[in-house]
Amino acid sequence: MYPPFLTSPIYQSALQPQGFQDGMTIELGFPGNYLGLAHFSSCQAGVFGHRARTLARGAQLLLESALREQLPDAHAVGSTILRFAPCAGQHLRIMQPSSNFDNERLAQCVAATKGDTLSCFWLERRRTFRLHAQRTGNGEILVTLTPASLPMAMTSAEMRVLSWLVAGLGDRDIARHLCLSARTVNSHVASLLRRMCVQRRTQVAARAAANNWFVPDPRGYILSSVPGLGN
Repeated sequence: MYPPFLTSPIYQSALQPQGFQDGMTIELGFPGNYLGLAHFSSCQAGVFGHRARTLARGAQLLLESALREQLPDAHAVGSTILRFAPCAGQHLRIMQPSSNFDNERLAQCVAATKGDTLSCFWLERRRTFRLHAQRTGNGEILVTLTPASLPMAMTSAEMRVLSWLVAGLGDRDIARHLCLSARTVNSHVASLLRRMCVQRRTQVAARAAANNWFVPDPRGYILSSVPGLGN
């Protein structure tokens, strides 16, 4: 969002004289590109509360996706947006898929998202992405995947182990989920301790949770086991 709207020149010079009393402006763009502004106005004050801004966020992602398609080499430099619609239970129906991702696994992993947003990492075919999920007013979930590097130069294997550390699992349980030996998991945990310069695994987990350093799992265990993690 691009606040504060009521003090912006476009409102004071053009919209206020026409009787508009409330509004907001959304800045459109993605890494390396500025696409412009989208304006919303109302003749009634107090219209643009939390719900309206949540809906506007969903519109922002769709507008950015549509505009990005018109730019040369868009897929090489920008983010990818996938759209999922709710269906029976916690399942999501793929509305806007991408051939570059495992759409079914993505849908399963974000289905357990709590609240309106989710921020985490996503690992796909040796590539790393920052994942942002936004729930719109009609229950749809828009997922934005932006190429990114893992924090503190950690490896993808360490990130997978870290994700289960955030959920509070011990080495044996982590090994079972990742089909690794407990010794291998212990080695990754030791490496994470060194990278973060801490002595206890609980410190590693706390730092990761605070910074959303994790990858969700298809069963939703990581999201559901830590209160507020998906908020």
